[in-house]
Amino acid sequence: MNFNHSDKFFYSENIIEPHILLGEEESLHCIKVLRLTIGDQLMVTDGRGQIANCILIDTNTKSCKLEIISKKYIQHNIGNKIHIAISPTKNINRFEWFLEKTVELGIREITPILTQRSERDKLNVDRIHKKMITALKQSNNAFLPLLNPLVKFDDFIKQKNDVQKFICHNKNNSIPYLKDVIATDKNYILLIGPEGGFTSTEVKHAEDFDYQQTLLGDSRYRTETAGILACHTIHLCAK
Repeated sequence: MNFNHSDKFFYSENIIEPHILLGEEESLHCIKVLRLTIGDQLMVTDGRGQIANCILIDTNTKSCKLEIISKKYIQHNIGNKIHIAISPTKNINRFEWFLEKTVELGIREITPILTQRSERDKLNVDRIHKKMITALKQSNNAFLPLLNPLVKFDDFIKQKNDVQKFICHNKNNSIPYLKDVIATDKNYILLIGPEGGFTSTEVKHAEDFDYQQTLLGDSRYRTETAGILACHTIHLCAK
């Protein structure tokens, strides 16, 4: 998805012809930081796969105006099938790093979950969303994952989904590796626990709702590492 406009790649929720109005933050970056002027070309994505090639026609720093020259829709890759539910880390920088990497990978959906051993029960969603948009533009990606509100583990696993569901942990070396049990042509939900891992009660409860226990590897991984590894495994092994 490289559009050769890495320094002129912007985000707008609505790409509707013939014009786009960028939000204030994007407009400031366009006019004050990059110093673009009328007639300059730039690219805009709506985070849902749509890309617009535009010309700047109004340099208002609160809402600059673009004229759409052409549009195209990018086909989503295997990441569109991935929904990861993960316990936010105590160190918010590590969780934000995880989110930035999932944006680069291009997964569909992220749900922060509150488990028995979770070390964080609040999130600044606005701050996180801005960082995800920054990662979207830096990676020239056309898809912004849906970030859901923080939800309790028990409430999340009760949701009915016609997908292949995995709970990833390293408490039992006799369970299969994730890479060996991924079915083809499915959507996937991945459960990733906190630093202390899921409790045995949580693992059993997840199994009651059709989650399969899996290993990610032979090492013990940090939460954010486990999350990225799980997503990457799906990318490599699913068809």
